[in-house]
Amino acid sequence: GAAFARLATSEVRHGRVAMVAMLGYAAQAALTRKGPVENLLDFAADAGRNNLLGVLSGASPRGSL
Repeated sequence: GAAFARLATSEVRHGRVAMVAMLGYAAQAALTRKGPVENLLDFAADAGRNNLLGVLSGASPRGSL
């Protein structure tokens, strides 16, 4: 009873978090024209330039809009 209801609610919450994460991946791919793994590797190589502010300002090598 109660345990099942708690698990069902938890599953819905995790599904919503996953949908928001996928929206973030899609927005990042549209903005940078690269996939999530390549973006992560670029960020790890130079976190100062390869971030949201760097992409929006054009400081990132492939981030000019």
